[in-house]
Amino acid sequence: MTTPTPIACDLHDHIEVACLFRYELAIQLRDGTSVTGKALTTRTLGDKTEHLLLGTKGDSTSVPLNDIRQIDVTTPGARFSSLSL
Repeated sequence: MTTPTPIACDLHDHIEVACLFRYELAIQLRDGTSVTGKALTTRTLGDKTEHLLLGTKGDSTSVPLNDIRQIDVTTPGARFSSLSL
């Protein structure tokens, strides 16, 4: 079993800021699908994969960070507007 490659620290820092301020995000995944929601927290699972937990319409979605291609922040006045991973 191979250990997943962590994302760059500066990108991880931006994702943590998004969680701290509960930014609304529009996320494009590498497989062409997308997901939107409020950034809640990050977590590392037992298999060492890092995930972003999004609040989505009364539920939550766990998105593996390595599956993310692009994050666009839709919250007005946010400290950054987009990230390419």
